[in-house]
Amino acid sequence: MEIIHKTFDKCPACGSDKRFVQTLVEIAKDRGLARENWKMFFDSRRGYVLDQNRVILMPIGSKVPAFQIATDICMECGCIYAVGLAAGEGTIKAEQLPPFTPAELPLSS
Repeated sequence: MEIIHKTFDKCPACGSDKRFVQTLVEIAKDRGLARENWKMFFDSRRGYVLDQNRVILMPIGSKVPAFQIATDICMECGCIYAVGLAAGEGTIKAEQLPPFTPAELPLSS
């Protein structure tokens, strides 16, 4: 699978490079409340690109397409926009498998 890693340094609406959460992160770093390499975003989502009806058939440890999207808010115009996109491969782990409900168990009556 092709690995994707894209960052966006400026607001797509107004071109500003001032971001709300990034500004707060810099304040925290200046005050010694955060590590220099620490990052935080308004929202960060990650997951697998996988049909949930198929995941139960896959062995633990299977490699599947995975993604992460990070957003922040422009300090000039308030636009919420993606500041980072990433995609690659992830590994299915046991705790990510959906739980069975009693009606789905093969020994249920």
